[in-house]
Amino acid sequence: MSVNTFIGSAARWLTLLAVFIPSITEATLITSWTEDAGSQAISGTNTSTVVVGTGAKDSASGVSISGSLSGNATLAAIGDMIQMTGTFTLAGVNNGNAGGDLSFGLYNTNGSSTATGWLGYSASESDGTHTGSFFERSSGNTALYTSTTGETQLATTLATGSPSIADGTYNFTLTLTLQAGNAVNIAYALNRTSTTGYTLSGSFVDTTPLTLAYNRVGFLAGSSLKADQFTISNTNVTFVPIPEPGSAGLLIAGGLGLVVRRRR
Repeated sequence: MSVNTFIGSAARWLTLLAVFIPSITEATLITSWTEDAGSQAISGTNTSTVVVGTGAKDSASGVSISGSLSGNATLAAIGDMIQMTGTFTLAGVNNGNAGGDLSFGLYNTNGSSTATGWLGYSASESDGTHTGSFFERSSGNTALYTSTTGETQLATTLATGSPSIADGTYNFTLTLTLQAGNAVNIAYALNRTSTTGYTLSGSFVDTTPLTLAYNRVGFLAGSSLKADQFTISNTNVTFVPIPEPGSAGLLIAGGLGLVVRRRR
């Protein structure tokens, strides 16, 4: 093997390893759901698709629902990332251009055996001229995780396109990435996919996060939304850790070793 061929082989190994290393992930598909506020009909609580409401008028309004992870997803090293994704579908919405009545969030139950006192973050929609918001649960709060009591507004966002919440399917994302000094970079988005025209996205860097571990997802379909049915599907929480330097080094050394052995 010539020197140029050897260098080319080594470069290909390093490229493959560079692609492989960031893709080490652990994902949790949420299949365990609880209705924490409201008394509306709910089905599919042990599946990846949970349905609130029967389709009758306003039968999916005034509901808070949460799903549990199998364990904690914890931001521990700079570059670690946790991402929550999924879809929800609204039917029979008649909300009169009200904003902030539909939200999704990632939480830490903070040792609570109830739906109160949690820590974490949530994003709410912007509808019409109303402003969407991003919130952090306050330390020592004793309120329900979807309540405006016990939370701090960190950012506001206006939806673009045709910013009116309507019937249809929406994709949501909430991404937390650990930065230096235990700061958390947060990005969130809500996009209608069944029809075009609704896009909401925002970001915020929280320099004083109250928790770096998360074990619960939560949603709100508020009373002003006046939805007849609210379906949450395929909610995933994916943890992407940054490999330890020693592990990355071993992978690279192993790859170069194979190249050297082939050359010999």
